[in-house]
Amino acid sequence: HSATKDELSEIEIDFHQKYALTVVLAAEGYPARPIKGRHILGLDKSNSDDCWVNHAGTGLDAEGKLISTGGRVLSCSAIGDSVFEAAIKAYQLMDNISLEGSHFRKDIGYRAL
Repeated sequence: HSATKDELSEIEIDFHQKYALTVVLAAEGYPARPIKGRHILGLDKSNSDDCWVNHAGTGLDAEGKLISTGGRVLSCSAIGDSVFEAAIKAYQLMDNISLEGSHFRKDIGYRAL
């Protein structure tokens, strides 16, 4: 059901005085020829109220284990009281995740920092 203009005008929105930062995990070979089908480990420690993992190029293998299915595999996002705090949380979350041959940028948010 799509909201109408009148319905949207009734919605109250709260804004937080926080910062968010997201780091993308890419598969080996991305962007030219990403290698797919590799197991992703470490997601059991991934989500909390202020940091979480968003899936993009993920799926399940025949045994029900999480695997990569695309180039941009997943992203780690975090919220903090500063850009620095959000970056620390997002990169700590990323450090828990293991995907053979994967890579991610280590300079996200550097201009703001």
